Amino acid sequence: MRRIAIVSALCALFLANTLAVANAQEIEPLSDRCSSGDPNACVELLKAIVVETDQSALAKIAVENKYWKARLLAVGNLKDQAPLAKVAVKDKEPSVRCEAVKKLTDKALLAKIAAEDKTSSVRDAAKRRLAQIRNKMK
Repeated sequence: MRRIAIVSALCALFLANTLAVANAQEIEPLSDRCSSGDPNACVELLKAIVVETDQSALAKIAVENKYWKARLLAVGNLKDQAPLAKVAVKDKEPSVRCEAVKKLTDKALLAKIAAEDKTSSVRDAAKRRLAQIRNKMK
């Protein structure tokens, strides 16, 4: 829960920041440098993700980046269900899996996550998302 609060605060800070943000062509090199441990690249990557709309770039970060905060922010902007499903099942960070679960629409996958995820917060998020989808159908 604390990590989510920190990420939310970072998002608000980045949105208010008027510094130039990397364009879509710069995201991949930033992501690579961030995954290699460059903290400055990670900060710039987070700023870029906040405003990024390219779904393929966001998907790559969400699935592949080593920095959990980058993956979390990318998932928050991601709409494509295939990478969201992959992250919801395979990401090592529970907060990233929870964020992906909140955006899933596949009821069968949500049921599987609700029953099988190793982390109770992720299982609970999947149950809430399933209930939300079922309530919309009524």
